[in-house]
Amino acid sequence: MLRITPDQLRLGMYIQAIDGSWLDHPFWRARFLLEKPADLALLRGSGVAGIWIDLKKGIGPAPKRVPPVIAADIQAVRADAEAILSAPADANAPRSPSAEFDHAERILEDAKSAVAAFIEDAKLGRLSGLDGIEPVIAAITGSVLRNRSALMTLARLKAADEYAYLHAIAVSAMMVALALQMGLDESVVREAGLAGLLHDIGEVDAPQELLDKPASLSATETERLQQHPEAGPVKLAGIETLSQPVLDGILHHHERMDGSGYPHQLKGEAISLLGRMAAVCDVYDAITSNRPHRRAWPPAEALARMFRWDGHFDPAILRVFIRCIGIYPVGSLVRLSSDELAVVSAEAQSVLARPVVRPFYSAVTRRPISLYEIDLGEMPEDLKIVSREDPAAWGFTDWETQAMKMIRPRAVRILSRLGEHTPPITLKAV
Repeated sequence: MLRITPDQLRLGMYIQAIDGSWLDHPFWRARFLLEKPADLALLRGSGVAGIWIDLKKGIGPAPKRVPPVIAADIQAVRADAEAILSAPADANAPRSPSAEFDHAERILEDAKSAVAAFIEDAKLGRLSGLDGIEPVIAAITGSVLRNRSALMTLARLKAADEYAYLHAIAVSAMMVALALQMGLDESVVREAGLAGLLHDIGEVDAPQELLDKPASLSATETERLQQHPEAGPVKLAGIETLSQPVLDGILHHHERMDGSGYPHQLKGEAISLLGRMAAVCDVYDAITSNRPHRRAWPPAEALARMFRWDGHFDPAILRVFIRCIGIYPVGSLVRLSSDELAVVSAEAQSVLARPVVRPFYSAVTRRPISLYEIDLGEMPEDLKIVSREDPAAWGFTDWETQAMKMIRPRAVRILSRLGEHTPPITLKAV
């Protein structure tokens, strides 16, 4: 047997063992022949330290070390995004979180206009190409590469009349981020973004009052809305450049692994890869957004619930998705061991449970404190997150907007100890 790193994996290798427990990687079985590109991508994006292969049952590593697929993909997608947008050479260089929020906000406005125009053309039956959409995918990809949280966090701030546009953009950004985390090829990253952006295009002919109905739907209304996955590919039939994987992703985004989904009650791997990815991204964005019929769940709570919905999602893809956006996504409200409430302001750099946070409120005195930022990954282990919190339970109204006000300021001092503060901010409370 030989121990290799994930970037050395090749189809045809026999996996004998994977470092860590099954919770650390997306595979339940320990021994198998690596035959599927999707399994290869998932293993490469799983974050495990090492993998044991049996050279008697499969092939060995390539003679020369091949660079990790995701690194090549990122460079290729980055170059593509720059070419399409005619951006400067350093357009995708890493930005500070605050700077990327500013850039993502501009991308969001441009993307909303492009998606709105595309939807209008779909309603009128005059779709013929992707000229207005391709730059959106390139811009979304560039933003995700620089800071994968910024665009997704901003897109959660959905006004009722913009939900369809922002939901499409958010799901597209998540699909791109997930595809990159899985180490998928550049062409598949683009297809993932397209499938996410267009996944609900079949709803364009549905009455708006039905989409926004606050009460429970009747059986007839439910049946009407459940037609949209099949209606989507029909609407897009005039666009010859759309690939079959994109159309399958749109068709399958409401299918579930146990066969309980629609429209065809497909099970397991009968559901396309992009369909299984879209199922996770679509549901996550939907349940973390305020809708007429229910209140949004906090991001961390949404992930916890999705993990408990056995049979709904591909468990391997869901694990990679959680690794991608973090156990505590940006914008989550958490309680620290210091008895302070904090908003998660940036992803963890190493340990998923130790992101960058901005404490703002004392859970003891129930009063605001001066805002500051701290990277839990660089602090002693006794300073940690002890629980995720429901903003409503603390009387914080319109939490997404309030969280954004705390995440975006650039003048916040980054501390390695307590005591140096900026002026306090005021939160709206019940």
